[in-house]
Amino acid sequence: KLQFLYFIVIMGGNMKALLAGLVLVACLESAEGRKKKKVTALPGIVPFISCDVCKEGVRNIVEVVKYHQEEKGRKLREDDMQELLEWSCDPRRLEGRWMRYLDIEEKDGVFTLKDTGSPGKMNRKIRSLGDACSTVLLGDSDLSGMLYSGKPSSSMIKYVCVDGGETGETGPCKASKKKKKRKMPASLSKSLHAELFREASDKELEAEKMMAEMKKLPNMPEDAFQMYSRDDMEDMAISELMKEGMDEEEAEETYKQMKDSGMLENPGQYLQNAKDMAGDEEL
Repeated sequence: KLQFLYFIVIMGGNMKALLAGLVLVACLESAEGRKKKKVTALPGIVPFISCDVCKEGVRNIVEVVKYHQEEKGRKLREDDMQELLEWSCDPRRLEGRWMRYLDIEEKDGVFTLKDTGSPGKMNRKIRSLGDACSTVLLGDSDLSGMLYSGKPSSSMIKYVCVDGGETGETGPCKASKKKKKRKMPASLSKSLHAELFREASDKELEAEKMMAEMKKLPNMPEDAFQMYSRDDMEDMAISELMKEGMDEEEAEETYKQMKDSGMLENPGQYLQNAKDMAGDEEL
């Protein structure tokens, strides 16, 4: 049995904090309402997939830059390129969504990235893709300059993925040739094949994107987010409303109106409301 869970931001006991914290996300968990375990990358896999991830990551960031420049109607600054690179290596963000459409496959010690055709739920494979992306793309400051200069993706792939970029060391696509032939550890093989692709819903993807963006709100601590069951979340919300001077009946009715109005059902709009409030008054 599955149920929807809520995330709440622990930000203090006032109404504005409560409104900024009641964020409904469509994350599925067991009926007991246990916290989800943090998804970690598969240990030791990055060297095996870094070449393919490097090439796919460069192709993606070129499209990301093009999209953002068209949206803004102007050429982006070089500093913007570095930020977009970081976002492109985060599979929770829209810019890093390309990784959600990939599955890591292995046969006879050779790894390939398969296009699934639909976005997958966050798992250890996808987290591994993010780690590999960060390893090969975020460590080269020249890449943001090449993006700013409008270099073609083929030039950047050769420079970073083959030649090793500013490090002058062997690039992942040269180094990985030997690693692909190397026997994969049995523990890695077992963990890899245990991770099955499962399609993610639009609500799950929006929830993850929203959580990643909310952590960038002013004065937002890294550990501000905790997961609670539906009943726990409602009890806490009603309790906070009562602290504002409402009696229990009024608090329950107010919370019901908030739910019925749909204000808790639109994560994207709700995030914008939280950002607007953060601009008016420190949360």
